[in-house]
Amino acid sequence: MKKLHIDSILTDIEPLPWTLINSHPNTSIIGKHTLLLGRVRWNYILSFAKKYINKNTSVLDMGIFPGCAPHLFNAANIEWYKYYGFGLGFTELFKETMHNLQVDLFDVDLDIHFVNSNRKFVPSTLSIDSSSVDVVLFTDVIEHFFNPMHALSELNRVLKLDSHLLLTTDNISRLSSIKQLIVGRSCNVPLIEGNFFYSGNWRPHFREYSKDELFKMLEWSGFEIISHNFYESYFGHFSLSDDKKIIRSMKPSIKMMAKKMLLTFFPSMRDNHIIIARKRSDIDELIGKVPTLTSSDIAWHQMRSKFK
Repeated sequence: MKKLHIDSILTDIEPLPWTLINSHPNTSIIGKHTLLLGRVRWNYILSFAKKYINKNTSVLDMGIFPGCAPHLFNAANIEWYKYYGFGLGFTELFKETMHNLQVDLFDVDLDIHFVNSNRKFVPSTLSIDSSSVDVVLFTDVIEHFFNPMHALSELNRVLKLDSHLLLTTDNISRLSSIKQLIVGRSCNVPLIEGNFFYSGNWRPHFREYSKDELFKMLEWSGFEIISHNFYESYFGHFSLSDDKKIIRSMKPSIKMMAKKMLLTFFPSMRDNHIIIARKRSDIDELIGKVPTLTSSDIAWHQMRSKFK
């Protein structure tokens, strides 16, 4: 995927007020905003948008908050026909800001929830027509779902055939995870930071994935993989200087150079995935051909044998 330079936009864009970091345990990111912190990731997303989004395109942004994507695209003069933003717990200020960017917001919880002790699950749906969307953005969201297969099925339903989905997420095989495992510690979300102790509109990470797991879920959901890259996000490494230039906040060191060399030889240890996938079949055509969530022991064991 060809990269486009994002720095000219970051030097001029006015950050959305709620994207500014006012307090954080990592003091080095205080005063920065979400687009600047995620400069590398947003550069990939911008490159995708330049290629696939235009004035005739309908876009679905799954997990739109804090609204960085339409804000960035607007600053880059990317036009769209329709922009749907789905998420949870929108404030009035956020709604007003997205309305000014011509984004239609929908408050929906697309995860699957169980009802009482009978384990009956109740799936939510997206309130737009089937086969009506040209592009789906599913960026840094899938790791927050208890059941991402339902979300992927819904995204398939609303996408037109041969249309594209962009997915970004953390990489479970990243170097920091390996280091944790080597010293006998978990590479999962720390207990106190996870959904053991929090269940609100914003969801902590439920699970992070490897490349083969993401490929499998997308294939089961009717998508074919167009491209995949491991990338290093360098989250929080960039700052805006007084003369409005993007600078690398962390100075080069022997440790950083050694890490860069290691990641060159072993890209699967980089900290993030970016995937472009294309819808190759309607989700209704896959019923009985892919695994589905069940509360039946027998059905579960049959699926394990069939799809292992």
